[in-house]
Amino acid sequence: MRVLLKPAVALLCIAAVLSSCIKTANDDLVNCESVQALRIKGARTQYYKGDSIALSVANIPGVYYMWGRMDGGNTMSYASSLVIHPCDKTDQGWYYMIASNPDCTTRRDSVYVAVANKLTEAPCSPANNAVSFSALPNISFTSATLGVRCCLEPYGAAWLWRPGLS
Repeated sequence: MRVLLKPAVALLCIAAVLSSCIKTANDDLVNCESVQALRIKGARTQYYKGDSIALSVANIPGVYYMWGRMDGGNTMSYASSLVIHPCDKTDQGWYYMIASNPDCTTRRDSVYVAVANKLTEAPCSPANNAVSFSALPNISFTSATLGVRCCLEPYGAAWLWRPGLS
């Protein structure tokens, strides 16, 4: 009897391990729904030269990822995230992510990354912006008036209008 229990216990242990590894249809459904819900996260409206660009999607077991540029560049990453550090103007453009699972439909998502030069302050101070106009004459006056003088002057059998400044 003792000999029969050992194989029976071993068989039960193997069955327990194997049953925990069995994939159910529900697992595929949940996994496929997760793949279809993938969206690129982390994209900002504007990056500045020298910043880190960190794009990512949820990491789902069994899903294969591929990141690239829409301008036809090489594949940039096979992970669930893509990091570019430091970025510069040549990193500006459309980035795409493709997630695929053999049991599901492939999911694609894309995002535009804009990269600008960093804002800087101009070295302005009055000492740097002094201007001299020594060749111009000094003109001074106390008041100025502008008036209109008009008059009608006889011109043959008619009158002639002659406006002028006073």
